[in-house]
Amino acid sequence: MKYIRSPVGMQQEMLQIARLATEYISETVLGLLKNVFIMSFVYEEGGLPNALYWDKIVPGRISVHEYEDEEIGSAMPTFEFMEAWKLSKAKLMPAGQGITQTLYYDWPSMTFDPETFLHGDPEHGDLREDLARILNVEGNDAGFFGGKERRPYWDLFIEDLPGSASIALENFMVATL
Repeated sequence: MKYIRSPVGMQQEMLQIARLATEYISETVLGLLKNVFIMSFVYEEGGLPNALYWDKIVPGRISVHEYEDEEIGSAMPTFEFMEAWKLSKAKLMPAGQGITQTLYYDWPSMTFDPETFLHGDPEHGDLREDLARILNVEGNDAGFFGGKERRPYWDLFIEDLPGSASIALENFMVATL
């Protein structure tokens, strides 16, 4: 058992707890964004497999999809958009005032192939950087990606965030007490 023997020791212990709580809540929120909001409103709405997902198999590229067809593609998403959402490492704020961690969209981590319409096309070019905005629409996505009906995954996620973060904090407290 570790004893706290000074105000500095107390501050270090409190910052360690704050870091663990921040990481736990951030991972929970990231999982919610990916597995609920992106999965439900970007990928599954309309059902899978979906012919709008071209992801045509290119010679030399390994595809792991079970719906492969050389002529029509996989009809399954690559899930690269979902996996492009990441968390920075938790960091101590200046003067030990707390812990910060950033959720960010790592669009360069996704593949762009205009010939197979993967995250863009020959007419519009590389859409990876703008994909988060393009997919966050209510209704039809204006002809991008087949004019699919969509719900605004990001707006809905942000609306849900305070409640989800509170639940994650409660779960963290229960797990650590």
